[in-house]
Amino acid sequence: MLKLVTIILVLLGGYFLMKKLFELMGEGVAKTDQGNVEAIDKWADQIVAKILSKRLSITLAEAESLLKDSKDPSQKRRVEENLGSMLARFDRNGNEHKVCLMELIPGTDKVKQWEKKMARESLPAVVREEFMRSGKNAVTFPWVFLRQTEQAGNNE
Repeated sequence: MLKLVTIILVLLGGYFLMKKLFELMGEGVAKTDQGNVEAIDKWADQIVAKILSKRLSITLAEAESLLKDSKDPSQKRRVEENLGSMLARFDRNGNEHKVCLMELIPGTDKVKQWEKKMARESLPAVVREEFMRSGKNAVTFPWVFLRQTEQAGNNE
């Protein structure tokens, strides 16, 4: 009887230990993915700040500040009026991955594009999942500035 109780206690202890380990691993993955998203956001924000700096004839620091001021409707409108529609396209070709930030330049038919190579592990989880789900080599999302909470996906 004592052996049975010991075995049950060991199994219960192992269960709770493994459960805690998986929870910690999940938190680590979530933190890593948040870091991946933040790295892409930072890269894109730098590009957009340069665009706004040029179009509005303001300093880069002023443009960066303008992007961060999402609570002021007049500042948000100023950004929207001077920035074309933005898309983020993630491409994969074998083991090579890249993100392309594309702007549909307002008032023209032109598209401007910036590219950055990335390791697969550096892609946000939603992008990796969409690659696996769709089987496609390109996944496109609208790029939302001023940290709006709306998110939508669109596949090529």
